[in-house]
Amino acid sequence: MVGRRTILTLGLSFLILFIGLGSASGSEKYSVKRGDTLSKIARKHGVTPQALRDANGLRNNSLRVKQTLIIPGNKPKTKKKIARTGNALPPDREIYVVKEGDTIQGVADYAGLSVADLKRMNHLRTRKLRDGQRLVIPKQEAFDEMEDDLSDGDEAASAPTAEADEDKTASASVLGKWRSPDERKIFVRVAKTFLGVPYRLGGSSMKGIDCSAFVRKVYEIFDIRLPRTAREQSRVGKWVSKEELEEGDLVFFKTRSRRVTGHVGIYIGNGEFVHASGKHRGVKIDSLASEHYSKYFVRGVRVMDIDRELAKNKDEKQNL
Repeated sequence: MVGRRTILTLGLSFLILFIGLGSASGSEKYSVKRGDTLSKIARKHGVTPQALRDANGLRNNSLRVKQTLIIPGNKPKTKKKIARTGNALPPDREIYVVKEGDTIQGVADYAGLSVADLKRMNHLRTRKLRDGQRLVIPKQEAFDEMEDDLSDGDEAASAPTAEADEDKTASASVLGKWRSPDERKIFVRVAKTFLGVPYRLGGSSMKGIDCSAFVRKVYEIFDIRLPRTAREQSRVGKWVSKEELEEGDLVFFKTRSRRVTGHVGIYIGNGEFVHASGKHRGVKIDSLASEHYSKYFVRGVRVMDIDRELAKNKDEKQNL
């Protein structure tokens, strides 16, 4: 009788221990390290950034070094989702989840790909996308997410230089002429009318706009048509240094995890520029002297220059 009770007691103890271990395996803890981002941690543990935010009550992607995160269990089976592109996601690839309003051109611009390359990479037959669709793209870090990381004290990478950029070819001439200094001031005022417009990847209207579309739209008002992406825009016009910048010049930046130009704004004088900053900020004005933007500044590009002869004739007439 005693032997039976002993066996039952031991069996019950093992059962309780097994149940406890099973429930604990559903989640784990992770201590944030320097250089970590929410998206990197999510990829490492096979969960989505949203699942991490929900599990830890986070309102945004900001993290602190040594912060303890709960990694939720029931990890999504992402391999089946991307089976057509390979048995496992290569280290230089990541998943982009299509959101409402996304276009294939917008996602391609974000990924630094042509639409044809994006379709080929994901075996797409049409240009249509659906909400929640998962697309494989080259690994990168959105500009606004990078800014969140650095604002929390993360250590920035060394500032990339223009010489390190793979895009080393550009036109040596501007695309147009300002008819007067006053026109350039009008241009700046027009650019400022976009302040507060929400950021939207692939967007090109007052309902939502991304950085390159914002620049392109402002210049279209002055009869200059620029390419669609920041990378392409950085190749046109006349390159100028930070010290040579004038109102209306374009300013370009690199994202931390990419080796190509990924962000663009319009210089408005006094060391400031206006740009579609990111999904949490929209169109706003920032300073080139700030620690963040000074580290990632690549170059200035002059798209339009003052018509010196016209300006000279105007001054002569005013002096008569």
